[in-house]
Amino acid sequence: MLGAFISGNDSLEYINLGWNNFREQSAIEMIGGITENTRLRRCNLEMNGFGPSGGQILAECIKKNTVLEELNINGNRLNTQNAFAIGQALSVNDTLQVLKIADNQINSDGALAVFLCIKANETNRLREIDFSHTVVTQETVNICEDIKKLKNGNFKYQVGKVTPELLKSNADTICYIKTNTDLLKKLRTNAAKVKPNEN
Repeated sequence: MLGAFISGNDSLEYINLGWNNFREQSAIEMIGGITENTRLRRCNLEMNGFGPSGGQILAECIKKNTVLEELNINGNRLNTQNAFAIGQALSVNDTLQVLKIADNQINSDGALAVFLCIKANETNRLREIDFSHTVVTQETVNICEDIKKLKNGNFKYQVGKVTPELLKSNADTICYIKTNTDLLKKLRTNAAKVKPNEN
């Protein structure tokens, strides 16, 4: 019902559905409505606990929606696999400008994957991404700084603590979600093709 209302509403430009604990079918229908809406510019979905299944649907939404400019998906129990899917969606999205994805169950490789995909997409319009409280590697920070240069400083990012170089990446350690190392390697290769101008 909510999904149909959202998809068919041609005057809706902002919707705040945070803190509602949408689950299963209701989450699928609601995100489907957002995907299909052709007017919605800003959407707050924080703290709904979508979980891994909802994360895949969110990735599809980011991939297919061509008007959404701001999306808040903080605190939705998204995991590293979701982050990879969202990153790949961002590699073809050229409308989203602000993405808030903090306080999820995403490891440092998941955050890296998202930023690698942003860097590789030269037509992306992202100017702000919030990965607060997500531990990252120095490689991720370096990629973020490259994106900042590519956008002439018009890129703001927030991340958690940077892991010491002595620690292995999540890809090489036992963690609750194993990283897809082959895909991460491919994303690194794609991002490496886009180089900022050195002044």
